[in-house]
Amino acid sequence: MTTNRVDYNRAWRAANLDKVRAYAKRSRVKNADRCRIYNQGYYLRNSEMWILTNIRTRAKVKGIPRTIIAADIKVPEVCPVLGIRLERNRLGRQAGPRPNSPAVDRIRPELGYVPGNVLVVSHLANCIKQNATPAQIRAVADFYAQLLGGSNA
Repeated sequence: MTTNRVDYNRAWRAANLDKVRAYAKRSRVKNADRCRIYNQGYYLRNSEMWILTNIRTRAKVKGIPRTIIAADIKVPEVCPVLGIRLERNRLGRQAGPRPNSPAVDRIRPELGYVPGNVLVVSHLANCIKQNATPAQIRAVADFYAQLLGGSNA
């Protein structure tokens, strides 16, 4: 009886291939939406895993070493560089990082994502540092300090 049922199912699928494909497509879309919603909630609760997932992707694309694990990533409440409160971009807000979004900084970029070489800072601090040397950053700070009359404003 089992072989007859199996044969019947195979024959039905062969005869109704368009129905089978349409059902599979609907099912994939529905499950993908479910997975996306679950993953968004998971990553909002677990910042370290969200960061680690992004690190894995970035390291693979750039071809740089990645030996870091979630336990090596510490997401502070406040940016250690600028002192601003770090906040993840929640659902329903503008897409993309904001100045106070957490960002991963490789202290020495050539070493890759390895323990001791990764620091979580604000997106703003990471952008400031991204394409400048410490001397260039210091020169910009000195220029604006002098322009503003040496005040901290």
